[in-house]
Amino acid sequence: MARFIVNVFGGIAPMVSKRLLSERLAQRAVNCNLTSGELRPLKSNLKIGDGLLSKTGPILSMYRFGQEQGETQFWFHWDVHVDVVRGYVNDDVNERTYFTGDGVPKMTFSPLAVTGGGTDYPYGSYTLGVIKPDLTTMNMAVSNRGITTITYSTTQATVTTDEPHKLQTGSTVDIIGAGSPDAALYNGQQVVTVVDEDTFTYTMTAEPTANATGTLEFNFGGLAETRLYAVSYVSTLGEEGAPAIASGYIDVIAGQIVSFTGLPTAPTGSYDYGKKRIYRTAAGSLQSTLRYVGEVILATTTFVDDQLGTELDENIESLTYEAPPADLHGLIDFANGMFAGISVSDGNQVCITPPNRPHAYPIEYRYSFNVKPIALGKFGNSIAVLTEGVPWVLTGTSPAGMAQEPVTVGGPCMSARSRVEILQGVAWASDQGIAFIGNGGYDLVTKSHFTEREWKLYDPSSIHAYRWKNRYVGFYDNGTEQGGFIFDFQTLELRELDFYATAGYTNPKNGELYLAIGDEVYKLDSGATDLIMLHKSKVYTTERPANMAYARVEAENYPVTFKMYADGVLRKEKIVKNNRVFSLPTGYTARDFEFEFGGTNAVKGFGVATLVEELAMAIE
Repeated sequence: MARFIVNVFGGIAPMVSKRLLSERLAQRAVNCNLTSGELRPLKSNLKIGDGLLSKTGPILSMYRFGQEQGETQFWFHWDVHVDVVRGYVNDDVNERTYFTGDGVPKMTFSPLAVTGGGTDYPYGSYTLGVIKPDLTTMNMAVSNRGITTITYSTTQATVTTDEPHKLQTGSTVDIIGAGSPDAALYNGQQVVTVVDEDTFTYTMTAEPTANATGTLEFNFGGLAETRLYAVSYVSTLGEEGAPAIASGYIDVIAGQIVSFTGLPTAPTGSYDYGKKRIYRTAAGSLQSTLRYVGEVILATTTFVDDQLGTELDENIESLTYEAPPADLHGLIDFANGMFAGISVSDGNQVCITPPNRPHAYPIEYRYSFNVKPIALGKFGNSIAVLTEGVPWVLTGTSPAGMAQEPVTVGGPCMSARSRVEILQGVAWASDQGIAFIGNGGYDLVTKSHFTEREWKLYDPSSIHAYRWKNRYVGFYDNGTEQGGFIFDFQTLELRELDFYATAGYTNPKNGELYLAIGDEVYKLDSGATDLIMLHKSKVYTTERPANMAYARVEAENYPVTFKMYADGVLRKEKIVKNNRVFSLPTGYTARDFEFEFGGTNAVKGFGVATLVEELAMAIE
């Protein structure tokens, strides 16, 4: 007598001999939902609209902009690998969005991204970052402050200035430019009494013969101050870049005015700059912090600095805010509003932004590696740097001085598109299987499912993957076959998919997965119908040759397609219509038996036996 009773169904483990699989594992598990332990089909993929992916394909990247809108709205899509990150701005009605991989790094926002007609999103974007202005046309001239008139009453001189004089009673000024015959009385160092913002008086040593004439000017006297000036661009969104430093020092006596001409206007390229800011040093070298002087709109080419040292505003924040490297790719966001990306144009670098400054990539926040980075992922306060060799981890809450450690037991990243952030860690396609790193360290999570030999059949360099709730959904193209798989990080179940998608996008709010199949967008496991599933059991072996004569299938609904193989030969194929026992072929014996189920109805369990009495018990 012999029998096999199965009421729990599991996934596949290709590395394990089909005879040595555990009772619940299978040789094939295609389009199966195994969450409950029963054998259920996945729901069909729900098409969510028509014509949403209108660019020439195949589409390799997709992202849903306008996340407060319906799911049919604003699907960004590209025919290259693009990484997209939404910006950190409270109450950001423009939805600032940053992306790399489509040429130079870019950013976009509403309505720029969605205005243009049709669905070729994103329509518009700007080059990410704020470059330094070109100051080759800029000139600076130093002049004294202008005096409109100097009149007298006995020995008191009354001075009216062209602009507010910014003096206080008791201040000292140098009067310049009064002509003969009273030059010696009017000119020179004088102590003033302020009348109003445009008028002051001083006392002369004698009464002049007439009001002062000539080109009348004044400054505050004293030693000249040596200054450096700098100019920065500011985007229409308020993002400021590193300043360009004007060539050469300029000597300025207190109270003198510096006039600028030839200020740079809009640079060549796709930039969204709205104004320029002017800064200067207070002590005469770059070791002295640049202080804010003023700003003008982008088209203005002139500026006048009449600020006193006491009037200078805040220190410049953006002194080191370089634009990102042109080859920046693999963009991610992580702790404290920082962004990070990869650049290999000047070494193998991971470039990090200051918090909440996604446009700025200071040189001092670029970390170098002795192996080429392939992709980045975040967990906690760390960045997983996936490379052609072992992974590395950068850890810290500030971009300055992040700890940089290799994971010496880790595997390489075979495909940048395989990187998935999942369960407070990062997973990717390594050369041995699906690798994972998180706060608990490194693990090859499919070590019980694949050896390198079985994994290579998927061609890990072709894998692109996405998070579907707590599952890793991957697709592969090994040159002769395209397909997919699902790995559940909680149950460690591995299943197959009989369809292929070229791109995917995970809704960050609910974990739903959207797929690009052809030129349409589908939502995984969300349709009204069921996919056709296939589940082929392990090989069950009897102690001695036997004839399995009877079978019973307990299903939620019928029909269910049942197949039985004996010593590798298909002995029975039946469309099972109810849960009654049915006969199997006679006239043979075998030791190895395999059972296959197909269709769209859930299977709760099954049993086969040599004697009908052995199937009398319930299968549930």
